[in-house]
Amino acid sequence: MTKRSVKRIPAPNRGKRSGYRPPVCIFCTAPPDSLEHILPVWTQEIIPPLPEATFSEYGRADGHYIAEDLTESLVSNRERGFDVAHLRVGVVSTDCNTGWMSQLEDAAKPVLSSLIRGEPRLLSARDQMTISTWMTLRAMVSEMLWPDRACTTQPDRHQFRAQQQPFQNSKVWLAYYPGDRNAKAVHRYATAHTATKGAPRQVVAHCITLRIGALVAIYLYSVVPALNTFYFEPPLAAFVSRIFPLPVDRLDWPEAVNPIPDVQIFNGVRKAFKEANEAAQQAALAGVRRRRT
Repeated sequence: MTKRSVKRIPAPNRGKRSGYRPPVCIFCTAPPDSLEHILPVWTQEIIPPLPEATFSEYGRADGHYIAEDLTESLVSNRERGFDVAHLRVGVVSTDCNTGWMSQLEDAAKPVLSSLIRGEPRLLSARDQMTISTWMTLRAMVSEMLWPDRACTTQPDRHQFRAQQQPFQNSKVWLAYYPGDRNAKAVHRYATAHTATKGAPRQVVAHCITLRIGALVAIYLYSVVPALNTFYFEPPLAAFVSRIFPLPVDRLDWPEAVNPIPDVQIFNGVRKAFKEANEAAQQAALAGVRRRRT
């Protein structure tokens, strides 16, 4: 069997702030004169971060291609002195950051604080929509660590600013992690397809997983309908609750205490994304064959 090639790529951020700055805010047309944390500052009240000096000296972010998929991970590690809490991107305007974005964070903070601490909570349908909207915002900010491989477009982000609700072609899940309550991580899996022969490859789907304390939040966004076949296999399937689309009226959280390590959680998410991507590519090839016959 031929060994799969792995192409190493430069780290997106080797300091506490990404050097990328777009010409305008990713959500409006104003200058991007404000820094936005990948994980909101209020989460530091629950899980205090490592000192920035330590982070700046030892901070590291890795990324690598595996076949057609792009995998990127940023994991807090106390032994290395790296803390995701300090990661910031200069991609938003002051008006957005201190206006509607701040209001969205204020709405999500009470319910998310309980989940991060691992406290049992009854999540209403409204709570689930609030979390899903928050996760949509976090995903669009997080992908700016890798701006040349962003999945959402400027019109998408303008639409989100206007409507402040999850996209219909997205999904959100929650899981409970009872391990190290001080740990934080950002994982992103993306795939790029070519629309026509010879055209540049475009990122058409990505899956972003955030872990903050006891909370694991998983976000999928895809412009390819076939990627909606995304599903989790055992044992992870028993410990993941989908909250968007079609949130249930009442969700007792956590539904189950996850007994598997966080690495297996992230590997399970990556496997589900990979299999959905392969199914999407097979469906696209089948469509091409039908058009040719």
